[in-house]
Amino acid sequence: MNNILEIFLSTVVSTAILTFIIQLIIKNSLNHVFDKKLEKFKTDLNLIIEQEKYHYQRRFHDFSLYSNRRHEIYPKYFSMLVKAQSRITAIIVENPDFTKTTEKNIRRIFSEGDIEKFKIEDAIQLWKKDIRAGSEELSKLYTKISFLETEKMFIESHNYLLLSELYFSEKTYFKAKEIDTMLNKILIDRKMIIFDGIREKEIRQDISKTRDSINQEILVLKKLLKEDLVHIEEI
Repeated sequence: MNNILEIFLSTVVSTAILTFIIQLIIKNSLNHVFDKKLEKFKTDLNLIIEQEKYHYQRRFHDFSLYSNRRHEIYPKYFSMLVKAQSRITAIIVENPDFTKTTEKNIRRIFSEGDIEKFKIEDAIQLWKKDIRAGSEELSKLYTKISFLETEKMFIESHNYLLLSELYFSEKTYFKAKEIDTMLNKILIDRKMIIFDGIREKEIRQDISKTRDSINQEILVLKKLLKEDLVHIEEI
């Protein structure tokens, strides 16, 4: 009887010990698997963090370049626009008084320009024979040269706007294009008056109306440009 009890107790103890050992092994095994998975998770997480950090730094760098470029383009464009606008919308273009100058000074005045040289020479020869008639012809040539210089300033402003479109906000670019179109209209009207000799009152009235509208729209554009430069936008 005692032997049976001893065997029974021995078996129970052995079973308990074996169960404990198995549980310990399983626990250690699970801990090992968990530790490996946790380590992999940490590695993957760090990789994701580094990737996101890289992309963020890159986006920030790109934005900084974009923002810096816009800060260069906006002031330059507005300066070009205002200079062209002031020339295009000028009510009176003052010409030199060719009745009170010398041939040397006349040649200096016309030393640069896109008017054919023979026309200038013919006007000077006429001036030498008839100072009043020659002065009128020289004034016409001077007006044409002034117009061509103004037209060149507008073309530079126009092309700069087109080439810089990517750096403009949609609303600001639309307003700039609107002003650009109005300035071009005045140029076309002035060209008809200066080169084609058209003196119709309706054209001058259109120029006056468009000029007043441009002055207002320039103020609107200036405000939009400032807002774009102050507020940070997403690329």
